[in-house]
Amino acid sequence: MTGGKNAEFVDKIEEFALSHPEILGVHDLVVHDYGPGRLMISFHAEVPANGDILQEAVSGTGTTVFGNGNDTMTITANSSVATAMTVKDKTTLVIGADNVDGAVANNGTVNLGAGTLGSYTITGGSIVIGGAVRANADNLASANGITNNVADQVLTLTGGDIKDNISGAGTVSIGGTVTSAKNIANKVVIAATSGNFTVTDGIISGAVENNGTFAITDGSVTGGISNTVSGILNVSGGTISTGAVANAGTFNITGGTVSSAVTNDLTMNVSGGEVTGVITNNADGTLTISGTGKVHKVTNTGTMEVNYVAGLLDDITNTNGVVNFNAEGTLAMGSTITGGTINVKANITADAGD
Repeated sequence: MTGGKNAEFVDKIEEFALSHPEILGVHDLVVHDYGPGRLMISFHAEVPANGDILQEAVSGTGTTVFGNGNDTMTITANSSVATAMTVKDKTTLVIGADNVDGAVANNGTVNLGAGTLGSYTITGGSIVIGGAVRANADNLASANGITNNVADQVLTLTGGDIKDNISGAGTVSIGGTVTSAKNIANKVVIAATSGNFTVTDGIISGAVENNGTFAITDGSVTGGISNTVSGILNVSGGTISTGAVANAGTFNITGGTVSSAVTNDLTMNVSGGEVTGVITNNADGTLTISGTGKVHKVTNTGTMEVNYVAGLLDDITNTNGVVNFNAEGTLAMGSTITGGTINVKANITADAGD
């Protein structure tokens, strides 16, 4: 096409696009001419987000821009946006997770409805979980936090690294290998078999139900932990405080500090770190102290295997329980063992009153 005809053709494209009330403006228009009858056209369309509802699918190679300030734009359930998207400042985009078919540059708020977020990433701004959403944590890269504030509403993370703090009264379900150095106020449920959650920093203030593998290498867990029969709880650093720990599975402590009260109904191994909270080792529980692990008060009606005598720092109330001393050592001054059965299988040094 000649220059004049080309300009006229471009004008007609813009006129056609702007004839749709949903489109505020057009820019970066490109016409690809592959010969007679073979044209491909792409452009960036600015779409108002002032309460209007987008009811048709959007596709192409351009960018769909939402918002003009203090606006809300809703993408209906039967629509999708298969382009890159930009959400302007002070704008809220309401869209189902299934309908996000392009990367989102978020300068406002994305309210993510029920569905599965594919391989596209929401970067920046705030993210509000507005339904049962399934996503890889890497694809929720907000800058101002993730809010999941509806009780019993579940955000399922299938893998990745949690990029920002998660607040609210909802639930985060761990359905894959996920790491976090952020603050999480939601209840956390770690799935059996597939769930593998590692905390490397931050504060987990919501209650944790572990049916899979839960590792704490640093940071703090304050909301309490229920470690079920299929759960493996590994603590190598950081702290568990405030909320109680109920262990019906396997609880391994190799470092860090546990100041919460602990109830053990199966297997608890302390080979490092220190448990300053009271341990209640029930009838079916086996509590093993080894390595450099230290424990304080213990109420025992189960079995205690003591392979590191110096690790007993306080009183053991052995009510109908069994305490086996399997290694040589010196019982700490002031540490006492009362009641139950005590089997000494190695040389132990202790005050007669202990």
